[in-house]
Amino acid sequence: MTQAELRQMFYSRLTRNYYQGELQALYHWCVQEIQHWSRVETYLHNNEEVSEESLSRWKDAIERLAEDEPVQYVFGTTIFWIEAALRSSCLDSKARNRRISANHTR
Repeated sequence: MTQAELRQMFYSRLTRNYYQGELQALYHWCVQEIQHWSRVETYLHNNEEVSEESLSRWKDAIERLAEDEPVQYVFGTTIFWIEAALRSSCLDSKARNRRISANHTR
C-alpha cells in the first residue's frame, strides 16, 4: 500500500467521525507520530510503499480514532502552544552583554 492509498483509507474510514479540517489535522498528526515526516515530506513520499510496521501502527490508530478515542490517548502525546512576551533587550545580544559586564564589575 502506498502512502497515497493509506491516506485515502484514513479519510474514508474516519469521514463520518470528524469534520474535514479536523480530519486533515488528525491525518498530519498521525503522519508526524508514525512516519516522523513533516507535511511537505508527506507529499514527497506520496507514492512510496508503507512498511508493514508503519501500516500496523496506522491501522491501530485509525481504529482507535474511529472509536472516538482522543488522538492524545492514541499516541500518548499532545501539543501545547505557549505564548511568551519578551522585552527587546532580551533579544539584543549587545544589551545582554552590557548587563553581564556591568554585573561583573560591581
